[in-house]
Amino acid sequence: ASLSLPFAQKESVTEKTMMITKSAVTAFLLTTVISLSAPKQTSAFLSPSNAFCRAPQLQMSAPTYEDVMEKMKAKDKTSVALSKEDLKIIHEDEHIIVVDKPAGTLCVPDRDGNPSLSAAVFEAFGCESGNPDKMVAHRLGMDTSGLVVFARTNRAVSKLNSEFRRRKVDRKYEVVVCGDVESESGLMDYTIQRDAEALPYMRVSSLEAQIALVESGLSEELYAKYCKEPLKSMTEYEVLGKEEKAGKAVTRLTLNS
Repeated sequence: ASLSLPFAQKESVTEKTMMITKSAVTAFLLTTVISLSAPKQTSAFLSPSNAFCRAPQLQMSAPTYEDVMEKMKAKDKTSVALSKEDLKIIHEDEHIIVVDKPAGTLCVPDRDGNPSLSAAVFEAFGCESGNPDKMVAHRLGMDTSGLVVFARTNRAVSKLNSEFRRRKVDRKYEVVVCGDVESESGLMDYTIQRDAEALPYMRVSSLEAQIALVESGLSEELYAKYCKEPLKSMTEYEVLGKEEKAGKAVTRLTLNS
């Protein structure tokens, strides 16, 4: 995105220093004509480093860093512990173990040591390094079920990390989304960012969403963590069927990423 700053002064930034605040950036964005190089979506996150203006401080309320972390911690505490008998092993050899992860269990331990799938797999099978962290090459969200591959040897975890990093692994998900998806298949290549109204979750990035996040009054720590360059998403989808849940239209999709 490109911003047209309507300043009459000719002094350069190095010649004249101005107070830059998040509220100042927001005030500028809300009261100034903005020229975008592409419709709707932007490629660079709005921040005090790419806009300069004077504006009064705005009083805003927003979740603090502690609020966000407590919300996540409360969710993690509900993680279901798994025994060896609970593990559904899909494949096992001397190099890897493939497990069908159930919904409701963390994939890897959090800082508080709540129950996780990786801890259960390590306790049941162990690994060459004796370090459970060196079994993990990828993960699924707590509420997501599906296949997770764990490494048993140092060579295996190194190879898996390389394959996932270079996007050589074909990952497929089945999801249910609200509404009626018209196209039978396609590619979703939107940029995504943190959602100001539902931290720490993500949403499709737009100018309005970036403004909402900038003006949400995040603490400096949370601002630095969440107000980052929007990420490019490349996900193929295919419609499996149309359904109805609670009187609302939904669409079942497979996602490839």
